[in-house]
Amino acid sequence: MTRRTTNDGAKRNRKDERKHKRSNREGNIEKTANGRYRYRIMLDGQKFSATVDSHEAALNAVSKLRTQHHTGLIVDRDDQTVAEYATMWLNRKEIRGRAMKTLANYRMLLDNHVLPEIGGMRVQKVRPAHLSKMFDALFKKDAHVSVPKPAPPRDPNKPPRKNARPPKEAKPTRKLSNATLKLVRTVVHNLFKTAKVDGLIVVNPMESVEIEARASGRAREKTAYTAEQLAALLPVLRKYPEGFLYEFYMALGARRGEALGLRWSDVDLRTGRVTLQEAVKKAPAPTPADAQRTSVAKGHRPMPRGLARGELKTEASRRTLYLPPHLLRRLREHRRAQEALRERQIAAGSPWHDTDLVFTTRNGSVIYPDNVRRPFKRLCVEAGVDVLSIQALRRTYVGLMRAKGAPLEVVSATLGHTRLTTLLAEYRVVQESEKQAHVRDLDDLL
Repeated sequence: MTRRTTNDGAKRNRKDERKHKRSNREGNIEKTANGRYRYRIMLDGQKFSATVDSHEAALNAVSKLRTQHHTGLIVDRDDQTVAEYATMWLNRKEIRGRAMKTLANYRMLLDNHVLPEIGGMRVQKVRPAHLSKMFDALFKKDAHVSVPKPAPPRDPNKPPRKNARPPKEAKPTRKLSNATLKLVRTVVHNLFKTAKVDGLIVVNPMESVEIEARASGRAREKTAYTAEQLAALLPVLRKYPEGFLYEFYMALGARRGEALGLRWSDVDLRTGRVTLQEAVKKAPAPTPADAQRTSVAKGHRPMPRGLARGELKTEASRRTLYLPPHLLRRLREHRRAQEALRERQIAAGSPWHDTDLVFTTRNGSVIYPDNVRRPFKRLCVEAGVDVLSIQALRRTYVGLMRAKGAPLEVVSATLGHTRLTTLLAEYRVVQESEKQAHVRDLDDLL
């Protein structure tokens, strides 16, 4: 008979102290050398373990894990990285008809700011601390600044070109703007929101991340034309045929691409009803990944010179508007002038493109969006008013409608907005004359 030694008995006693008898809901709980308790449990092939202060805390943790597993709050392990899931997420957005320009912006924000920081991490391993660290790095990051290309050497034997443009100067280095940081946050939040819907994660890590706005000094002022400026600008716009496009922007509040994509088939020259259902936009430069894909976003058709014509961004943007009588007369004149130009081009043997577009170039082709501002600048200089953006013409439309007492809901629907808050935040410009008028009204009450 073998006698049990004292050392063997002591080891067995210490082992019994560390290890308790497990019940059905415990998993594996052991007492560590420092007096704490470590629990281990495996659920559907996933191992969960941690060290807590008491045996009761270990029991509660294991019980909570079992409850979460039973209710579906514990997801199966998935090895997809953020970069892999972002590619799938963009493809899904493309299939569901998201606008090409929006997809290009998503891809640019992900490639430049998000994936270099967390692209190699598993989606299920991303925590709020990782995202906070990423935004801290973005807060210090310099914005991309294009460096002008050096001018080619000029032949000294050739005379200098007339009206040659001066060389571009390098822009000063600046940090990422608050608007860019906000867009990055929106994209990351939507990415992990979709991952939550797909069952990859339980909690969106972006929901608990706070981003402080950068102190950028004076905010960019929203501009619109005043009544005095319109009195000087409108006669000049009506003096030239190309001025009709800008009067059209102010009279209907249309976006730049919406007017360029308007077809004669969408216009009723008898009643003045106009249906906006397509827009002309700049097609984003294709990436290597785009070259491998053969699918085309729904509703978008390729156009020459890097343009794309497709459906409007939202359902609210697809809308029916009505021209005022004086603008309807100008539209009829514009139609006759376009037909006469077409006949002259064909008679002279020059090419003419039958695009059915209301606003075209001299050969009937689509107008490039960036070229809309050039004639407008010349007309503003002749009128002696400030050269504002095409977006300012939409704000001018809002001011004209509000001056006539139009309800905000009507103005918002005419602009094609889904929410009324967009109108108040981005397009409502309070003129100095309005402030002065209300101050004079206040004098009667004091």
